[in-house]
Formats: sequence, structure tokens, C-alpha cells
Amino acid sequence: MGGVGAGSVLAGVLRRDRMANWLPGEAEPYQQSLVNDGHDYASLLGQASSLLSLLTLARRFRRDPRWASLGRAALVTAALSGGLGIYFAVDTARPSNGIVQRVAISAPLAFMAWGASRMIWLESARLRA
Repeated sequence: MGGVGAGSVLAGVLRRDRMANWLPGEAEPYQQSLVNDGHDYASLLGQASSLLSLLTLARRFRRDPRWASLGRAALVTAALSGGLGIYFAVDTARPSNGIVQRVAISAPLAFMAWGASRMIWLESARLRA
């Protein structure tokens, strides 16, 4: 999970050069800066780490009957995020692909918030019983 945080922070600090790497009518390809490349690598680190974290959590949750439902949700979230990440990577210049990328990145974060609150709620209900 540390890779998710590090990748997210670095991707935010290292900015993209511009919205499209190849503008219509350019004679030769635009040369990206090292900062732009760093943003791309940090984004890849963050997304790969979030997928691995979700798969690890799913495996761990499935072993404990109290959290088994969270394991299934983690697998669904990993599949959604991974599928959207692949769709994005196939054609990065696709119109509205930025929305696809944001959903792919936000889904694991939403799962983490939901999963943590669900674990707290389930444990507090167990302690009250």
C-alpha cells in the first residue's frame, strides 16, 4: 500500500507537460520532459500497487469469515480498476480517456474507504452483541 501513496504523491507533484503528447499538425513528435516521464512512471507505480494491494487484501479477507464479503468486493474492484487501466493504456489519446483514468484510480481508493468503514461497523456490531 505504500507504493500506492508514493505513486499518487509523485504523480501529483510531477506534472504532465500538456494535455496531448502529439498535437494535430505537428511535423515531428513532441519530446516529453523528464518530469512528464516521471509522472507517467509514478502513475504506473501507483496503479500497479493498488491492484496488488487489492488482490492481497482479497486473499487475506477470504481467510476470515467475518471479512469474506470484503474479499469479494476487493476482487471486483481490482477487476474494474485493472480493466479500465488496460482500456486506457490501449489508446491514451482517446477522447474522454481522462475520465476513464480517474475512475480506474478512484475505484480502489473508494473501496479502501468503504472497506475500512465496513470493518469498523462490523466489529462494533460484534462487540455490542
